[in-house]
Amino acid sequence: MSRAQRRRIEREQAKADCRAAKRAVALERRILQHDRWSSRSSTSLLGLTGEFLWHLAWAPLAIWLWPLAQIGRLMGIDTSETGPPRHRPAWMPAPDQGAVAARERDDTHKPSNR
Repeated sequence: MSRAQRRRIEREQAKADCRAAKRAVALERRILQHDRWSSRSSTSLLGLTGEFLWHLAWAPLAIWLWPLAQIGRLMGIDTSETGPPRHRPAWMPAPDQGAVAARERDDTHKPSNR
């Protein structure tokens, strides 16, 4: 590799490093600007009032929804997104295991048996 090629490669590398440094500085500046605005709005009286009103608006909803979810859970209504209720309420009859086993053995509903 000739000296001119090495110099050209070094110059291109220096330019790339300079561009990367400028991008990093610009990103840091944007982050600091965002932090300045977000902290300014939360410490001002208007920002604190808005935050208080936000929580004030959501509090009645939470106060009503939590007991409803508990009542539903006690009744056996699934209010979670993860799966079925963990227990069967006392008023709900247990599934008839004999009927379930007979239904699993009975394959008359399958088209291949016709």
